[in-house]
Amino acid sequence: MSARPHMAKLDDVTRFAEGLTNDYLMCRTWAHSWDPGTSAVQRTGGRIHWTVECSTCGTTRTRVMTPSGSIVGNRYAYPEGYQSGGIGRIGQRGLATIRMESLKRIGGA
Repeated sequence: MSARPHMAKLDDVTRFAEGLTNDYLMCRTWAHSWDPGTSAVQRTGGRIHWTVECSTCGTTRTRVMTPSGSIVGNRYAYPEGYQSGGIGRIGQRGLATIRMESLKRIGGA
């Protein structure tokens, strides 16, 4: 039986959201905008590694696939300051807090 992940406290998520840049906050609110113009493909160890970059925040995503296109997994590389710094897993209430910080910044809350 696996242990439940440590969940972030709402106060910690609020502080985290308030410290995010507008670009990072946008990606956390709406998800990444993968730029096809940044596509790079490598074939290594019998796998295809297809990498793209987010045009908003600079995160890179590498999709690892079999030669027939089945997905083996995804790997992400985040820019400095994007990740939550070990406060724990951000649950639904925390994600709502992040969305509200985003709305506040655009004058919608």
